[in-house]
Amino acid sequence: TTTFGGGISRFDGRHFLNFGETEGLTSNITRGTVEDKKGRIWFGSLGGGVFMLDGHKMVNWYDSTMPSSKRIYSLALDKNEHLWFATDSGIYRFDGNKTHYYGIAQGVEPVPFMHVQCDAQGRVWASGWQTGIYLFEGNKVYNVRRAGGLSADTTMFTVTTATGKTYAGTSLGISEVWLENGTLHAKKIPLNPKVDNQFINGMLWDEKAGLWIGTNQAGLVLWRKDGSVMEKNMQHGLPGNNIYALMMDREQNLWMSSWGFGISRYKGDAILSYGKEAGLEDILVNAVLKKKDGSLWILAGAWLVVVP
Repeated sequence: TTTFGGGISRFDGRHFLNFGETEGLTSNITRGTVEDKKGRIWFGSLGGGVFMLDGHKMVNWYDSTMPSSKRIYSLALDKNEHLWFATDSGIYRFDGNKTHYYGIAQGVEPVPFMHVQCDAQGRVWASGWQTGIYLFEGNKVYNVRRAGGLSADTTMFTVTTATGKTYAGTSLGISEVWLENGTLHAKKIPLNPKVDNQFINGMLWDEKAGLWIGTNQAGLVLWRKDGSVMEKNMQHGLPGNNIYALMMDREQNLWMSSWGFGISRYKGDAILSYGKEAGLEDILVNAVLKKKDGSLWILAGAWLVVVP
């Protein structure tokens, strides 16, 4: 999970254990988060590079070949446990020994990348700012932009379903993206005029329900498997219409962050929201991580709240 503000804290059920500058977190603004096979949590930051939380120990991770960029927007682990970084200057991969940069020589433009994701086939998808979607497969790199069918060149997020379909969230709605005959293709998915003109902040594939979509101004959207569309916004109980992080807990409740309004849980047909009045110390929630044990880590300002 991620934060804007004051560090990271863990809630053990009774107490908060805070990680800030005193504990080695030199940058208190963190974003992309991922858990490795050893249970360690890796955090990206917007000023301090990469941090790793191993139990109660916080380390500012560094090696001599790490990216010069200190702004890490997203992290992902591939099937080889290689760590991928989406940064403000391009894409990097750490193989356990050194960091590899993907630049012009590899066919990747040195622009900000907002999200990086690994699918079940071991392929890596990256969402570029004004440069479309990139696909990394082995030693090959593919790219598709608006001219190739993508709904917009600015992309924010990708998600891959259990059947292998990949969807891209752009500054103008949703597109499907696929590789065919050595070329990356895309087509816009028209849902409705309101959603089709939205920045898509995040998505979550739900095998039972369909594709959950977090928009910048239209609230929460569900594109059901039967093709129908459901919308939930402030009129239905959401505290705000700008939805960012989406995550499903072990009881199949949907958690979502609404920028500046804390975090909400969609249970059944009810929306329950949690802010400062519920003990959330900061309402700027930027992301949620689901650990392998099923617990949710909600990073909100200076606090990392664990939902067992």
